[in-house]
Amino acid sequence: MTLSLRNRIIKILAFFSILTLVAIFVLYAFQFSNGTFMNFPKMIRYFSWLPNLKILNYAKWAVLASPAFILVYIAVFSLLIIKYFEKTHAPEIVYYTIFLAFMIVESTRLFLPALGLWLGNYLLLILISKIVFFCRLAGSTIMLCGAALSSTKADMQDSSLMFGLTALAVVTACFIPVDSLKMHSTWVTPTAYYTLFLVIRFLFTIATSISFWITAEKNEANEYKQAAVFIFMLSTGLVFLQESDNLLFFAVGAFLLSAGTYGFLKALHKYYLWK
Repeated sequence: MTLSLRNRIIKILAFFSILTLVAIFVLYAFQFSNGTFMNFPKMIRYFSWLPNLKILNYAKWAVLASPAFILVYIAVFSLLIIKYFEKTHAPEIVYYTIFLAFMIVESTRLFLPALGLWLGNYLLLILISKIVFFCRLAGSTIMLCGAALSSTKADMQDSSLMFGLTALAVVTACFIPVDSLKMHSTWVTPTAYYTLFLVIRFLFTIATSISFWITAEKNEANEYKQAAVFIFMLSTGLVFLQESDNLLFFAVGAFLLSAGTYGFLKALHKYYLWK
């Protein structure tokens, strides 16, 4: 991917995230004026075993704020990439750009209550849930791919691995069963083996961090060691936000995602500045 193409994609992501956020705000304002704001069907909590504390109790505002925060996050950090990496050909930023493109799909969850799309639209619910599932899984694999291959010059190998991992995520999302008669409190219909894939995403996070650390040891780059820590924070924070239906998960997720991303980009900027 050329620098101009990468920068163009990042600008499009920033514009689209802002446009989506404005559209969502207008839709919710219209819904609020009609007195139908946030009317939900019966939902189940995946983390129903959490202690009965106010900060861990179900809060619809936390569910609403999580994908909205992700849209703001994409816009802000896309602009930071343009500022600090506009003329820097960093393979890690290419993978991170693809990661952001997958992340923006989280905004589709916001349209469900705003447009009442879950009222009898079972096929639509299944489609949205499968797309969200695919993007979450593919985003994790892309970051792992970037950590494992960013230090190499094998562009063909990179492309082949990204294509293979993306294809695997597509096949998994297409064939995994979805229970359309239930709705998670995070506004997605639950897939089969939900716990297993949640564990797999955490394992991808750990593997990504370890891959950066190994690259740091191989190249004697302290900045990569910092990137390894921050990429773990970033990925963990995103999982918390994606599974957020309470105030604690939202606060932890927002902090880890923001701090982790800022540290990750700062470490890469410092690395390429002195390279």
